[in-house]
This record gives sequence, C-alpha cells and structure tokens, in this order.
Amino acid sequence: MSLLRKKSAELQQESSILIRDLAIFGQATYLKVPRRQFYCHNCQRYFTESLSSINEGRHYTRRYEEPIYQQVQLSSIEQVSRAEGLSFDRIQGIFKHQYAQKKRRITQILYCCFQLWNGKQKADGCPLIANPQNSPETNANATHVFHNTFLSKPFLGGSHQQPQVTP
Repeated sequence: MSLLRKKSAELQQESSILIRDLAIFGQATYLKVPRRQFYCHNCQRYFTESLSSINEGRHYTRRYEEPIYQQVQLSSIEQVSRAEGLSFDRIQGIFKHQYAQKKRRITQILYCCFQLWNGKQKADGCPLIANPQNSPETNANATHVFHNTFLSKPFLGGSHQQPQVTP
C-alpha cells in the first residue's frame, strides 16, 4: 500500500456530486454521492476516496455504463442519445470508455492464458479465468480466445496467427 493511499485521520473536505444511475420506472435516476477528501501528511497531497461503483473521473455508475454500451452496439449513438436524454458526445464517451475497459480486460485474459499455456502459472492462480467477478460475456470471451488461440491447429502446428479480440 502506498503512503498516499493510507487513510488519514484528518478529513479535509466533504462534498456531494450527482451521479447518473440506472433508470427507475423509466425515469432518469441520479444518486447524490458524498465525496470525501483527505490529506496525506507523509506526501503532503490531497486525495479523494475512491468508490467501487464509480470509475475515477466518471459521472455515471458502472452499472449504468454497461447497458449504454450494449444499447449502442444494437442501435446507434444517436438513438441511445435521444432515449437517454444525453448528448452524442456523452454517449460516445461512455461507449469508448467501456470499449477500452473490455479491451484491457481481454488483453489481461490473453496474457493469463499465455502464461497458463506455457506452464508459467497454475490455473487456480489465474484470477481472470472463470472469475465470478467477470461478466458472463468476459468469461465467454476468455474461453473463446483461449481455445481459438492456444488450442487451434495452426497455433499447435507452429504457424502462429494473431488472435482476433473483439470486446
């Protein structure tokens, strides 16, 4: 644990922010979330408490962003923008953020699979494979990528092909 992340006994400031969440009965829902800022005496810096349900610097809950990403895949940014009452840029930002997270997660899964395949890691030591914290989609992608990359005949025969990763 870094010195910056140690809890300070001294709460410096507390304020609230509005965070968009899943709709309730078809109505846009905002959560008033308290944000606490602390001061680290060791490094003489301020830091804000992180929350597991909100990515840093985001104005939407994680559970709100995922359905937005899925809706855009099924329709368009314009349609989702109208339905959610958010600007094109906001929906596009949510989509790009979710895409980058999924891509990063699949890259981690590929690396873990490669380590498993080469015997450098045990399956029970890989936190990414069939992890209950992963979405079912992520676990399915991990299995698909692992089988298509490492168990395919071209790969086993020595002719390596780049795996196709689609978040």
